[in-house]
Amino acid sequence: MGLPFIPKDLNAKPKNHDFQFCEKRSLSQGFSFHPKLGEWLQGYHLFETDEILSVYELKCDDNSCPVQETLFVGSSHCLQIGKEKSQISKIDLRFAYERQIEKKSLS
Repeated sequence: MGLPFIPKDLNAKPKNHDFQFCEKRSLSQGFSFHPKLGEWLQGYHLFETDEILSVYELKCDDNSCPVQETLFVGSSHCLQIGKEKSQISKIDLRFAYERQIEKKSLS
């Protein structure tokens, strides 16, 4: 049997992968970090146009770590997208919606 994995740096601390609050906005106001995202989200009718959404971003402190997520939290729904908030594309939004919302409604 092989030895268990031993990290090279035994003093390494675990990475910080916490969601950090970014802002609260309604879809009609749009988002300061992405000019089109509010409009795109409106097309999915997931959140009300005047509903206040809390936006959180998960980003690692280590630049070499690929973990980046954005979380939109409304009063009745939550949508998590696996991209940095300013880098979200229309296709990223569609895939996240299909994976999280449509899958739940089919169950």
